[in-house]
Amino acid sequence: MNKAIRRAIAVAGALALLPLLAVSAQAETPGPLSVEAVAAMTPERQAEVLEPLRLAADAVAQVGQGPRKDIYTQVEMAADYRSVNVYLTDLRQGRNFVAAVHKANPEVDTGLINVVKGEKSRQQLRKEIDAITSRSDLPFEVTLAGSSVDGGTIELAVDDPKAAERYFASPAVARQGAAAADGTEVRVRKAPSSTPLSRWNDTTPFYAGAALGPAYGSQSNCTSGIPAVSTWDGRQWL
Repeated sequence: MNKAIRRAIAVAGALALLPLLAVSAQAETPGPLSVEAVAAMTPERQAEVLEPLRLAADAVAQVGQGPRKDIYTQVEMAADYRSVNVYLTDLRQGRNFVAAVHKANPEVDTGLINVVKGEKSRQQLRKEIDAITSRSDLPFEVTLAGSSVDGGTIELAVDDPKAAERYFASPAVARQGAAAADGTEVRVRKAPSSTPLSRWNDTTPFYAGAALGPAYGSQSNCTSGIPAVSTWDGRQWL
């Protein structure tokens, strides 16, 4: 009798724990984050949250710019800051692509990767951009050239947007675009202005490529990646 009662109590206790465990597991499931929430985090917390995504994005780019460049467009951080989106021109090969990412870096959590439809591959867009920027009749200067993350448009930053718009709207150029069955829409915008800086007139810690900050614990800072121009011979350094 006592044994039967003890077994009944044990079973009841186990059943009572099940809802609590389910609620606990559900509470630990990370929800979406906002830009503001990420910005408010400490550097240590940001690293904890974002490092798995950076690891996944790096491996995706490695595969996409290497063996699977035929279908790879781009990779981006998802809006929820909990996953990354990889744009592929052929969704049927998404599973194989993710498998290649795992092979490239087994430490990547492939569950963080979302496969999304891309319009054109990165290498296709690169060829089109090169074809545009290499034209000798451009009445404007291209400062920056790239594409939208889904590969649907080519984006140019130019010194004279109105001249660029007139150029691409001209009948001759329009016919060239129509003749190319895979011609991509081109969007132009005003290139941001840049002003050369003197490293000696900058404020700490941004010495135009001259500052390597001290390490505090596991944190340190560096501005050596800022482009700089030598005042001695005019050479550019990075």
